[in-house]
Amino acid sequence: MLRHRWAQIIVSLLVTAAAYHLYAVLAVPLIEPQPDLHGSSQRSVDFPADQRLQQRLQALSAFFPGRSQLIKNAKMLEIDQTTLLFQDYWNLGEGRVLVRPCLLVFDSRTSASPKWPSNLPEILILEALDGAIFQFDRPLDLRTARIGRFIAGQLLGNVVVRGENPTQDHPDFRLTTRDITVTEHRVWTNHPLELSWGKHRARGAGMEIVFRGRTPFSRGGFEQEPLNIDRFLLRHVDRLHIDLETVRSSDKPQAKGAMDSPSPPSRDEALDISCQGPLLFVPAQKTLTLEDRVEISRTQNSQSVLQLRCQQLVVTFQEAGPSNSTSAPPAETPASPDPSSVKKPIPGSSRWSIHLVRAIGRPVRIVFPTWNGELQGEDLRYDAASGAMSLGGSNGVQGKRGKDQFSALAVQCQLTSAGDIEMLAAVGPGKAQFTPTNSSQEWILTWGRSLTFTTGSNERVAALQGGVQIEAGDLGTLNAQEIWCWADAGLRATDFASLRLRRFVAQSAVELTSSQFAAQSDRLEAWIKWDNALPTQTSRASHGIRPQAVEQSAGKDDSSALMTNTGQIALRANLLRMEFAAYPGQAAELTALSADGSVVADERPQQADLHPLQLRGDHLEVTHPTRPSTIFSLTGNPAYVAGRGLALTGYQIFLDRGRNLLSVAGVGRLDIEKSAEQMIPVSAEDRVAIQWNQGMDFAGRTISFHGGVQLTSGPRRLQADALGIELEEPVILSSLSSFKGHQVRLARAIGNVYVENLELDPSGNLVARDMLRVSEISVDFLSGRVSAPGPGRFGTVRQASSLTGIFSADGVTRPVTQGQPDQGREDNSQENPSPKTNPDQDTGSPQANPPNQRLVMLDISFHQRLEGNIQQRQVGCYGRVKARYGGVTTWSAQSLPDDPALLGPDGMVLNCQELTAFQIFGPGEQRPHLELVALGNVTVEAQFHAARARRLSLDESKTLLVLEGDGDVPAELYRQEFLGGPIQKTTARRIYFWYSTKTVKVDDAKSLEISRSPTVPLGG
Repeated sequence: MLRHRWAQIIVSLLVTAAAYHLYAVLAVPLIEPQPDLHGSSQRSVDFPADQRLQQRLQALSAFFPGRSQLIKNAKMLEIDQTTLLFQDYWNLGEGRVLVRPCLLVFDSRTSASPKWPSNLPEILILEALDGAIFQFDRPLDLRTARIGRFIAGQLLGNVVVRGENPTQDHPDFRLTTRDITVTEHRVWTNHPLELSWGKHRARGAGMEIVFRGRTPFSRGGFEQEPLNIDRFLLRHVDRLHIDLETVRSSDKPQAKGAMDSPSPPSRDEALDISCQGPLLFVPAQKTLTLEDRVEISRTQNSQSVLQLRCQQLVVTFQEAGPSNSTSAPPAETPASPDPSSVKKPIPGSSRWSIHLVRAIGRPVRIVFPTWNGELQGEDLRYDAASGAMSLGGSNGVQGKRGKDQFSALAVQCQLTSAGDIEMLAAVGPGKAQFTPTNSSQEWILTWGRSLTFTTGSNERVAALQGGVQIEAGDLGTLNAQEIWCWADAGLRATDFASLRLRRFVAQSAVELTSSQFAAQSDRLEAWIKWDNALPTQTSRASHGIRPQAVEQSAGKDDSSALMTNTGQIALRANLLRMEFAAYPGQAAELTALSADGSVVADERPQQADLHPLQLRGDHLEVTHPTRPSTIFSLTGNPAYVAGRGLALTGYQIFLDRGRNLLSVAGVGRLDIEKSAEQMIPVSAEDRVAIQWNQGMDFAGRTISFHGGVQLTSGPRRLQADALGIELEEPVILSSLSSFKGHQVRLARAIGNVYVENLELDPSGNLVARDMLRVSEISVDFLSGRVSAPGPGRFGTVRQASSLTGIFSADGVTRPVTQGQPDQGREDNSQENPSPKTNPDQDTGSPQANPPNQRLVMLDISFHQRLEGNIQQRQVGCYGRVKARYGGVTTWSAQSLPDDPALLGPDGMVLNCQELTAFQIFGPGEQRPHLELVALGNVTVEAQFHAARARRLSLDESKTLLVLEGDGDVPAELYRQEFLGGPIQKTTARRIYFWYSTKTVKVDDAKSLEISRSPTVPLGG
């Protein structure tokens, strides 16, 4: 990983050039005289006196252990801080001189120059024991102490440059090579060289230094101007080892009192560089180039943490600017040396720092051994000033970490001064394949335009744009045009694999698909809550939740979850929100889901015969959708839920499966298809619909409907202020897959109850219409018992049948005369065609009979109660019962008048205390026939007949009417052939009247009277 302070690391690549810079600094003052201020081309040499010579040689012998004899007999030349030692020299002619051996001692402590590098040893020694050959423009003559202008030279044999008296500020320095050739503008050797500088190491071969313009070899002095190098070349670099900890410490100024404070522990961090080609440094361009199989390795504690391999590496430097330190100089102490000998800072001096780094290759390979990962491209660029780095190429960028893989067109990143990633961008199209730490399945991530990754203090943000797709194994697939993710560093902030996703947002053409779920929306927002402690079975059981594994081991299926394995749920909405609970080492659990804006959900069942689940609404909220304790809320205008043979409509639908509650606020409707026919005892082909105005509540065993309740089931309809239904067995919503098999035990309607039933023949023609009006009614479907308190009214409209003509003179049924008062009748005069009825249509307005069809109506009112049994097909009315009978012209007739004179010639009015009706199937009958029994002061009034008895019975199958008296009061029958004609009175204990044949039979006759009275004397 590149860091901003790597300037000193790369500069250390130039340590070899610095060594030869040192050679020029030491050799030039000796070989070429320094011009004086008056422009002289000659320079004098200081030859010390004999006594002083012996003292200096003795002092210098300490720098050459084991060579004291050589130093004792050596000749010495001193020019400022440079001392040349040799035993002899030979003038080879043409200005060439051989010096053997050649020993140079440079002591920067005796120099007043401020330009000596502070991190080089204060004493440098050059040893060329085989000697040196120098060439000048005139012969060398030491007797005159005059030296000509330097032309060329060669250091023979092994050449060693080393430092003496190393300290912490001036570490040990040693450079070894052989046969160095020097000209006015060039220094080179073709031999290997080795360098050690403190903890730094270098080894290579083929060094060349080229000087620019007038060099120190032609100017005559290091004191006047520093060395000016045009380029430095090392043709082969075996190894360049740079100790990074040493570089960092040299960059940091030592604070006052730091010598007394303990130093931090060393991290043993280093950089190793090698290449098969040349290393070229051009100071004028501030560029350093390494070519041909360049390899760079960064190590920590002897372990490689980063490797870079390329064909060419180019480093560009820049000046960091002059040093403007304002810190006060240290105070002088009594032990301080002469202030003139203290080194002073150089005003306006500058330091170089890395500006740009570029690596080129096919490929450029970056390896992370500790991560088991690598990154490949063709062009790597790094701007140290801004911290921007990019990697690209014609073949894009590829990366891998273990089995994880990554590819993109190009990668760009922003690094901090500490080398940490601040921003990472991958230009698409790109693809990533990886396995999350909490999953065993591979994820595949693709994007079309870009992937951007940024870091905060403890937050990581990723943005993907352009045809983004995330394939998460069994969890499903997410598609969107844009996805943003927020994560934190988790428990190990330095480990990328431990990043924990906190939130993600997907936008534009969002599609989420899994085996159980398929969603489409314009925007998806999700939150993930991490919990290090795994949920225990005890904690879940305390909330009514059992882990799925426990349920399956107990033989339970997934039907307890809202998202079951019966099919896939397809959801569409403008906005989706999800919340997940995540635990280490486990897949995340969906804990909450909400949808807003045109919510549409459809189940795609695996079973063809299973009614699919459908949802419609404006807002949907689901808590714990994968658990039995699901809480479900759907609102809309209106909201709609259908499935498993049921359809529920309302403005707000609420379901709490943990508490087994279901409710609908306000107006609503429930439709029950034939697959749930056992919920209400209707035909399997019928459809039940229940509507209400003030809400519905379901509590497992009971269902309550409030306000303007209306129930329709094919040809049946019920209206009431409230309706309550009690089931034989409770419905457990937490384990519900279908309503089938749950039978109604009791139903109770309260307040303005109206019941209507239409009877159809097999062809769908209407043959009868029954009506009941009571204040309350209860039905026990187990026993079949029906009860209702009085007062109430029951009516039936039927086709004219064998009942017709019971009391008519000619046996022809005639409707009530038009224009006469008809209390309670609805639209007597309208005749509507179409006798057939569709069960799915509203049955509130029955069709009128065709003109050739005669209709009759039986209208019964009672005051005390109504009791019956639907299983036994009987119903009884009690307390001041009045039954009216007459012809009508429309199926929608609601009542008949009480006056027999208004009921027509075939009408009648029956009064009694009890009236019971039976529907009985006789032998060979396809339709049940009707039997009636009236008790208690029974009276019958008609235009031409009248009767009085204690008991009256009628058998429709035998067309028989029986009147019975008791021991005290006989039965009486009054007959009149025509209006105003004589009245025939028959009195007997029992009277049999077959109304189809007009045959009368009596038992125990009492009397037979014929009267001329124009009216039937029922009151007499």
